[in-house]
Amino acid sequence: SCSGADYARGWIVYFDANSNGSKDTGDEVILQAQARSPAFVFTADNVFSNQVYFGEAGTSRNAAGIPLSGSIDISYAGEQEERTVTVAANGRVTTLNTQVTGATP
Repeated sequence: SCSGADYARGWIVYFDANSNGSKDTGDEVILQAQARSPAFVFTADNVFSNQVYFGEAGTSRNAAGIPLSGSIDISYAGEQEERTVTVAANGRVTTLNTQVTGATP
């Protein structure tokens, strides 16, 4: 299960059969990630603080169908390594190594 409070505690990817934006009994779990080491810190924009939701067309949106874009910053070991994962409203996901300007891993 996920509380939606902190990505460092783990996350799930599931198929939202009724497109209500919530994991309901019977929704198929596709991937489940366990809690990460305390060395990882995840800082999400407000729009992605609880979840990142993709609609049936692959676009990033909320359950009401409003397009959303935002990012999640991930740092490791006290900013020893940092990445920003950005999700555009069209569904494109990019990762930026914030320590090397313009570089992507």
